[in-house]
Amino acid sequence: MDIMKHLSLHLLGGVSMFLLALLLGLAAIHFCGSSVLYLSKSVLPGISGLGLFSLVALNDFMVTPVSPDILIFLISQKSPGSYMLITALGTASVLGGALAWLCGRSLENKFKAARVERFVAKNHALINKYGVWIVALGALTPVPYSLTCWAAGALKMDFPKLFLMILLRIPRFIIYFHFFAISAGIIQAKI
Repeated sequence: MDIMKHLSLHLLGGVSMFLLALLLGLAAIHFCGSSVLYLSKSVLPGISGLGLFSLVALNDFMVTPVSPDILIFLISQKSPGSYMLITALGTASVLGGALAWLCGRSLENKFKAARVERFVAKNHALINKYGVWIVALGALTPVPYSLTCWAAGALKMDFPKLFLMILLRIPRFIIYFHFFAISAGIIQAKI
């Protein structure tokens, strides 16, 4: 049950981080609205769709402190109806996560430590049972997604099961995009 406690804490942390990001986004719009709009209108037009796709795939493949949420926010300010672009960027994120899993899987043999081996041997059943849900948390929340995908590869998690959780990145991108656009008052929420 220890893993369920950790899972609950990560979920609470992820929800808290999302709410904090949303509040910071709202504050940025309120206090710096013209600067945010200027940034979204001046920087984004210089980057092609393929460039944005590559940027998101690379960002979600590597472990970086920069979240693609910033890009989603800027696009929501510039082009509030860009659901096809956001869906494509969600697909890029899925590709980045799959590549991170593959790299984690290949590094697993090179960097094994006795401690990791013991952990995996001792917790193999728990990893198989709950591991995909931890990746789902990484896919849906600001928990470091690429790190969860690298770890999933290193822990030999089954890719077909994992892939279903990685696919959650696409609706996450769409939902965040929609919330950011609504928070800016660009589109109206339909009730």
